[in-house]
Amino acid sequence: MARLVEAEAEPLALVMAESDWCWETDALVLAESDRVRLCCSLAAAESESLSEAFWLSSFLETLIDVIWLAASDRLLVSASS
Repeated sequence: MARLVEAEAEPLALVMAESDWCWETDALVLAESDRVRLCCSLAAAESESLSEAFWLSSFLETLIDVIWLAASDRLLVSASS
């Protein structure tokens, strides 16, 4: 409200108030842009981590299958000996 009263009193104050408003609006737009960029970066990092986790999970399952097969082969060999 103080800015409006000043703006009515002096035309220069109106320009300054409008300039402040534009600067604040620009700052908000830039902040939102930074927030979106950071969210996209985070989403990309999360996606990459999930992809690596999926690969590791698949590798672990394969490794467990190989261990079980090797163990059952050993049992067959020791049972036949």
